[in-house]
Amino acid sequence: MTSPLHNRIARRLACALESAPCVAWKPLKVETGIDVLLSRPPESIVRRPDVVIYTCLDVPGRSPDASETVGVVEVSTPGTMTDDLTSKLIQYSTAGIPLYLVILLDEKHEIEEVREFHLDAVVRSYRLHRLHRTELELEAPFLVTIPFGSLTAP
Repeated sequence: MTSPLHNRIARRLACALESAPCVAWKPLKVETGIDVLLSRPPESIVRRPDVVIYTCLDVPGRSPDASETVGVVEVSTPGTMTDDLTSKLIQYSTAGIPLYLVILLDEKHEIEEVREFHLDAVVRSYRLHRLHRTELELEAPFLVTIPFGSLTAP
C-alpha cells in the first residue's frame, strides 16, 4: 500500500522532469501509474513503476513496452526496498531500460538518497552511476536539479 507522501514524491518528480529541458534525441513523455511490458509471452512480465519516462507513442492510450521506455523510477520504502533493489533491478535491466532511479525513503519517510543506475547494455546489467544525497541532479534524459525538499514538502 502506498502512502500520500509516496504518491506526492512520484507526482512531483514526474512534473519536475516534464518541465525540464529534454536532452534526448526524440521527444519524451513522463507518466505515473502506468504499466510497462517488460517481456512478451509466454512469460509476459508487466510492472507498474512509480514514474515512467518513455518515447512518444504513435497510438494514444497505449502503454509503452520496455523498448520504448527510457527510464523508470521506484519510490522505495523500507518494506519495498529489497524488491526494488533486487528483482525489479534485474527485470528492468534484463528488459533493456537504460535508466533506473530508486528513491530510498527512511523509516520517517524522508528521502535518504536516490540511487541512479545506468544500463551496461553489453551485459544487460545496471551499474550504480551516482548516489544523490540532497538533490537529484540528472544530465540525461533531462537536464535537471531537484532538491529533495521540493519532492517532500507539505
